[in-house]
Amino acid sequence: MLLIEDEYRRSTAKKQTDSHDGDEQFSDQPGDVRDKVATIKKDGPTKDMLVERAQDPDIDGRSSMTKEELLDAIEAATDKNGRGKGTAAGLANRKKSELYEKAQEAGIGGRSTMSKRELIDALEDRV
Repeated sequence: MLLIEDEYRRSTAKKQTDSHDGDEQFSDQPGDVRDKVATIKKDGPTKDMLVERAQDPDIDGRSSMTKEELLDAIEAATDKNGRGKGTAAGLANRKKSELYEKAQEAGIGGRSTMSKRELIDALEDRV
């Protein structure tokens, strides 16, 4: 995912019910995000887009990387949904058992009594 965290948040924040059948939900994407996605689909991401995207996970040396290097670094720093691996948003997509396992690996005390939210807070920026 090549949207930055703010673009992703804005494009998914306001869910609306489809008026045709009432069962499906869709997101009314902000115009700037819609245009960016259309450009990426048509021509692929520009280097500037990749450098901007590499700022969220704070990838070192991003300004001097090639497009291919940026794509590889972004893929390594994000999960399958494009969220930073150590961010609360990225951790929230994991099961509590996975978070517990990560907390165990990180040596976080008190993890057995923590809620999912507490595990996320304890793990944020540590994995």
